[in-house]
Amino acid sequence: RDGTNRPFRPSAGRRFVLRGGAHIQPDGDDFGFWQVSGDVRQYQHLVFNRIIVLRLGWQITTELGDRRTPFYYTSELGSQETIRGFDRGRFRSDDTILGSVEYRYPISDGVDAFWFADAGQVTPNLFDGLQRDDLQYGYGGGIQHWNSTRIVSNLVISKSREQLRLYFGLNRTL
Repeated sequence: RDGTNRPFRPSAGRRFVLRGGAHIQPDGDDFGFWQVSGDVRQYQHLVFNRIIVLRLGWQITTELGDRRTPFYYTSELGSQETIRGFDRGRFRSDDTILGSVEYRYPISDGVDAFWFADAGQVTPNLFDGLQRDDLQYGYGGGIQHWNSTRIVSNLVISKSREQLRLYFGLNRTL
């Protein structure tokens, strides 16, 4: 559900995405599981075209009976889309929860700068497995060049407890 003021580059409103599905191996009994994930983003316009974006995301994976979940379908953290500052898939388990805060402000027409903080955790069970000591986080900033339909280019620098990462992207659609 998209309740933002515009579909691309929103400055106010809320966007909610819910996905789910069952995966069953048709030619054997080894793999079978279901997954559900959600992503909620709240966009809050401040003064002078500054925007705060709050995000909460989660994924729950449950095996069906005595079947297993393939490793590549387990929930993961670590990437430009989850917790910036870690390698993609650095942390994996059945369930994940993540959150972020991002402050965006215009530099010029079509160019924004931003600061962010991301945090999250993977766990075998989201409802009783969360541990404060297992929380992972990254923070940093960057710039984005926009046109009317996409991010033309972006440059992000992020720091985590493990490393400093630089991300560069071209022609990203949202």
